[in-house]
Amino acid sequence: MKYPSLLLLTLFFLLTLDTHAQKLVGKLEFMGSHNYISKIMIQDTTIYIATAAGLVIRNINGKKIKEYMFPSTMPRDEQRPVRIRYMDFDKKSNLWICFEDGVIRKFNGKSWEKPFADSVRSSFIAFDNAGNMWMSKYSNKKALLSYIENNIEKLDTTSGIIGAPIKYFKQHKDGRYWCGTDRYTYYKEKDGNKWIYLKDSYGDSGYLYEHPITKDFWFGTKTDLYQWNGKEVKIHKYAGIAGSIYGVTSDKAGDLWLSINGGLIRWNKTKEYKQYWETGKYPLSGLSGVIGTDKNGKIWMGGFHGLHCLDKGKWTSYYEDGIQGYDLHSYLLDSKNRLWLATNTSRLACKTKDKWDYYQLSPFFSPKQETIVWKITEASDGTIWSATGHGINFFNGNIWQQVPEFHSKFNRERPIPIGEKSLVISKNNGVYILADQEIYKKDGQSWQPLGIKELKISAIHNFYVDANNTLWIFSINKGYKLLKVKLNDKNKAESFEETLKNEVYCFFEDNQKNLWVGTGRGAFVLKNNAWVYYNNLSNDNTYGRVHGICQDSEGALWFLVQAGSLHIIKIQDNCPVFHKTDLGWGFVSNPEFRSFGKGVSFKDNRELVIFTPE
Repeated sequence: MKYPSLLLLTLFFLLTLDTHAQKLVGKLEFMGSHNYISKIMIQDTTIYIATAAGLVIRNINGKKIKEYMFPSTMPRDEQRPVRIRYMDFDKKSNLWICFEDGVIRKFNGKSWEKPFADSVRSSFIAFDNAGNMWMSKYSNKKALLSYIENNIEKLDTTSGIIGAPIKYFKQHKDGRYWCGTDRYTYYKEKDGNKWIYLKDSYGDSGYLYEHPITKDFWFGTKTDLYQWNGKEVKIHKYAGIAGSIYGVTSDKAGDLWLSINGGLIRWNKTKEYKQYWETGKYPLSGLSGVIGTDKNGKIWMGGFHGLHCLDKGKWTSYYEDGIQGYDLHSYLLDSKNRLWLATNTSRLACKTKDKWDYYQLSPFFSPKQETIVWKITEASDGTIWSATGHGINFFNGNIWQQVPEFHSKFNRERPIPIGEKSLVISKNNGVYILADQEIYKKDGQSWQPLGIKELKISAIHNFYVDANNTLWIFSINKGYKLLKVKLNDKNKAESFEETLKNEVYCFFEDNQKNLWVGTGRGAFVLKNNAWVYYNNLSNDNTYGRVHGICQDSEGALWFLVQAGSLHIIKIQDNCPVFHKTDLGWGFVSNPEFRSFGKGVSFKDNRELVIFTPE
């Protein structure tokens, strides 16, 4: 075995940090998690919205009443947000919440209570018709149910339900209990002594809906819809047509509405489908998630895109943090102190003080078509650039404009693939674009190719041009290779040589023009034309994936390191000053790591995290 295992690397990294290191102390802010909605509960005129970052309370007119968010206002000790998994009301209208890690909290409408010690954990909290509270515990991948009756916890000895966690639990008016897991749907008679799995119900069971008029239960898997009318179970095969079912509700007429990946399906009393995913009938493409109906008949949906309301054929959307969409691809705090956010939609969000503005980016060849913004960055002259799935755009201070050169060379139905690594602003004030395995530099009003194809360099994954006008290319052609490419006076590539043979995640040039790379085996700095391993991140030669390097306003270097979990390390005068180990992230993909005044910020997937040290 050539290298130590990941587990050993993680243990060494955590146990052998420099003795000067200490826990990172300061303020953590999270943006983006609020738009992932895992649960909606509607009670009278109030909507309780469980997000990946806490709880948002709105009235049925959409007005926000209150929010409880990690790490400041949610009654938990954790700074890192913990997603809410389950919610239910007791007979006194108290809201009980079960978090992803099993911790339980109770909200009485005004304040929070801690009904159990945090060591008491459950995958769900639910109440039966008599008001008894049901919970679950795990044993050998089985959910052992218990319930609290007259303040005494009793174990349901008939349980042993395969599949955990429990997705829903509810008692029908006829007394039968229903329970759904990520494996099967189960039921048990009121006085039964055995839980029975529903035939042909294999699959993730994530929803259960009680029809307010018929009192029938509607539940099922991602593809099939089940109906329990108190006497028999009816199976409606492939009720979601070609889409997976994420939730069920009904309108005042009694028609069912199914939330599927792609939009909504209305299922009327004659069992005829009407699809609500054509243009103008839903707020965002790919909408799917939890669903509910308020007392006025308005339908509320939530998923990865925020909260949306359908009222008389018109959609109204509610976003937190200004992020419209999901999967936060890139962000920028520009020289004018504006915060830009780019998601998987073609909308760029820009925050100036407390105001959000939105800009629509579209492909050059089709203004009506959606595109994806992969990266946003700023040049030294203040011009802001963005790379999308269909090309390059720049902001002139008022509007976004497209760069047509990168579409004119190709068939417009097959645009150049532009990704998050394809747009680079160099310390030499150059703007560079990677397109179709060629690198172009902006030269006045035109773009000049550097001639990379002529050197037969392929599989370019990342690149950078340093202050000395040296081009560095990370190629994954026949292994990991960091190539040093010599550019002549006319900015044409002449020759190249191989240097490091590590996987390169990032490039960074500090204030002293030292070039750094973050690799899969630590950080390296270029000294006297040779890459030198930077061993100040640990006391020995253990390694971690360095996903990001930046420098704050005071000159300190910061490193985003993944060694098992995610760590932030601050280096001041070659000594680790701060080290954070409890962020809770596992594997990260395409993170961005940047300075933010005296602190740092980074993003991964749906979250932007801003840390300001005390």
